[in-house]
Amino acid sequence: MLFEKYNKKKEPVSPELIGAFLVLSIVVSYMTYGACIISGVLNVDGKPSSITVLDLINGLAQIATALAFLLAFQQYKKSSKQQRQTELATEAKAQIVKIVGAVENIKTGDDTCLNNLDESLSRLSNLGTNFNEIFKSMDEDIQKAIVRMHWQDMFFNDLSPVLSKLCPKGAIKSAGIIDEIQLTLIVFRANHKIKSFKMNKEFHFAKELFNDRSVVGEINLKEKLNALDMFVARYLNDHNLNDQMYGLISRIDIMAKAPLLAVAGPSEWATRDESSSNT
Repeated sequence: MLFEKYNKKKEPVSPELIGAFLVLSIVVSYMTYGACIISGVLNVDGKPSSITVLDLINGLAQIATALAFLLAFQQYKKSSKQQRQTELATEAKAQIVKIVGAVENIKTGDDTCLNNLDESLSRLSNLGTNFNEIFKSMDEDIQKAIVRMHWQDMFFNDLSPVLSKLCPKGAIKSAGIIDEIQLTLIVFRANHKIKSFKMNKEFHFAKELFNDRSVVGEINLKEKLNALDMFVARYLNDHNLNDQMYGLISRIDIMAKAPLLAVAGPSEWATRDESSSNT
C-alpha cells in the first residue's frame, strides 16, 4: 500500500457510498416515472389512455436524464481514478530523477570509497522503497508503462554502469589500512588465482582481494555497507523486479551487475522473492 494516512475514526457510511446512493435514487425515480408514462401510452393495463404525445416525450426525457446521471457518475469516478494515476506517475518519475542524482554521487574506479558507497546505498535504498510503493499502487495503463520505461532507462544507463565500475582495489585503499606496496602484492596474488576462471572474472577478482590473508582480518565488507541488504532487495533482486523489468528478456545477476556488492554477501532475505514470503 502507498503511505497514505487514513483517519482511524471509522465512518459508518462513506461519502462515496452516500453519493452513489443518491445517484441511484435519482436514476430509479426518473426511470420509474418514465416507465409509468410509457406504460400509460402503450395501454398495457387495457384501460383507455389519456397520455398525450407530449407526455410520452417527457417520459423518454426522464429516462434519458436518468441515463445521463449514470454516465456523469461513471465519468466522475473515471476522472478521479485518472487524476490519482497521473499524480502517482508524476511522483514516481520524480523519484527516478532523485535516484539518478544519487547514482551520480557514487565514486567509481580508483576513487571508489567505502564510506561514500555506504552513504549512497543508504540514500538509494530509501528512494527505491519510495518508488516501489508508488509503483505498486499504480494501475496498469499507459502511464505505468511510461514510468516502467523511465525506470529501465535509469537502471541500464545510469545505475548498472556505475555498479560495474566499483573498484575493489580502490575500496580497500579507501579503508586506509593496507599500504600501497602491500596492496600491489595482494592484487598480484588475486590475478594469479583467477587465471583459470572464464566467467565473472571481476567477481572472482574482488572475492580474492577481500579474502586475501592481509585483508580478510582487517576489512569486513558487509559491516562497512550497512544498507547493502535493502539496496540489493530494491535494485538487484531478480524476483522483486519482475514488474519493472516487464517486456525485457534481460535478467539480473548480482555477480555480473555489481561484483563488489556480491562479494560483500547480502543476506538471504535480500535476494528472496518478497511476494512469496508475504503469502
